Amino acid sequence: MQLKSVQAFIATVETGSLQAAAQQLATVQSNMTAHIKKLEQELGVQLFQRQPRLLLTPAGQQFLGAAYRLVEAHQQAKYSVTDQAIGGVLRLGSMETTLACRLPPLLQRFQQAYPEVDLQLSSAPSALLMQQLAEGQLDGVFVAGAQPQGGWSQLPVWQEELQLISDHALTSLPDAAQLSQTRFFAFRQGCTYRHLIDRFFAHQGAYAPRITELGSIDAILGCVAAGLGWALLPQAVLTQRPLEGIHRLSLPAALGQMTTYWVTHTDEQHSPQLRAWQQFFSQQVAGHKESHPEGG
Repeated sequence: MQLKSVQAFIATVETGSLQAAAQQLATVQSNMTAHIKKLEQELGVQLFQRQPRLLLTPAGQQFLGAAYRLVEAHQQAKYSVTDQAIGGVLRLGSMETTLACRLPPLLQRFQQAYPEVDLQLSSAPSALLMQQLAEGQLDGVFVAGAQPQGGWSQLPVWQEELQLISDHALTSLPDAAQLSQTRFFAFRQGCTYRHLIDRFFAHQGAYAPRITELGSIDAILGCVAAGLGWALLPQAVLTQRPLEGIHRLSLPAALGQMTTYWVTHTDEQHSPQLRAWQQFFSQQVAGHKESHPEGG
């Protein structure tokens, strides 16, 4: 099995087409087609459904994680016998809120320390991030809450305090009648913070919240400021943004606290660049906790 064929397969999955993958790898589409066909012959399975558009088959989905690991193993072998600086691709996933308010300064310092690492970032709800990690599409993720599945390395890193935000001042938690008449804005399904809206409603004796899904923090804040509804967001996010026209109310600890976890594979599956990030990040988290012993 040629490494170029595996790389062609990954590029096709990530770009969604043979033409785009060919451009990414600086080759021609016919070469991409040949690599994919060669892989399918060697594996004895069909990797893509080609009609009406290019989609992974179940076998292709299963092979994707192995493909990523093959490329990483090649990189690890390469760096183990050369004096090259640590490089390669490091694929990190994060919740939108964590990526917006927690990670930028850390990522900046890491990139300065390891300029040869190709740092790739993606944001998604926690459930989707865990799926992508399991499938080998990501090297590590920042998600809300400890994950029940076994086999992961999980590190609690940040304690988030959720706050209820609206376009007018709230002196106390809204009752069931108020909540039943109010729309809430949240990230799409699979986001843990969205589930906390359900828990908040149940605690207040209200049910079936009206939730509108939006794709970004700024969109949520804009709709709340316009008086279109309310939202629950971490205090760390709200502290970093101008909040003209937005009022905040902290929730009781039982409702409003959520721990962010760093989740990745066990040590034996770590690439050199992931090991470098693990060491760097562990040092950063330890230093932050010493400076802020009360959390945050």
